[in-house]
Amino acid sequence: EITAQTTRDKERKLLAASRKEEGNELKKKEDLSEMVFHLQAKCADRTQERSKLESESENMHQREVGLDREKAVIEKSKSELNVRRKDEEDICERIKIASSEMENEM
Repeated sequence: EITAQTTRDKERKLLAASRKEEGNELKKKEDLSEMVFHLQAKCADRTQERSKLESESENMHQREVGLDREKAVIEKSKSELNVRRKDEEDICERIKIASSEMENEM
């Protein structure tokens, strides 16, 4: 009777330990599942953030291209103005020379 009782007690303890181990394993799986879920959400957030940054980068590039075009137009306008200014200076100089010659003839 004592041996049978001892055997049953050992079996109960082993069964309890086995159930506890199964519970621990289940808890670990649940924890891992939750961790995977959070990591997937974080990955999705980062992907969305990267996409947004790439879009902003492309917009900045387009603005930079536009500014480069505007700068080229401004430089061309400056060059044209300098040419006109030089032409005007030449014309004024010729007018002065012609005026001076006219005065000398009179």
